[in-house]
Amino acid sequence: LANIPVLVLGNKNDLDEALTVDQMIEAMNLQAITSREVACYSISAKNQVNIDITLKWLIKHSSSASSALAL
Repeated sequence: LANIPVLVLGNKNDLDEALTVDQMIEAMNLQAITSREVACYSISAKNQVNIDITLKWLIKHSSSASSALAL
């Protein structure tokens, strides 16, 4: 799985108890992943917050993921 990008989404950011992006990164120790690109977004599907950047990330990485898996 080396070089395959990782996308982490924290849904429900419309709730008071939702973690921030920094809190998610720390809780999951994402900063320790150095062998691949890691993106972490706080989203709200209900309020459509950061859905656009999530879709852009998925589109950008969809071709690189399929070519990496073909190897």
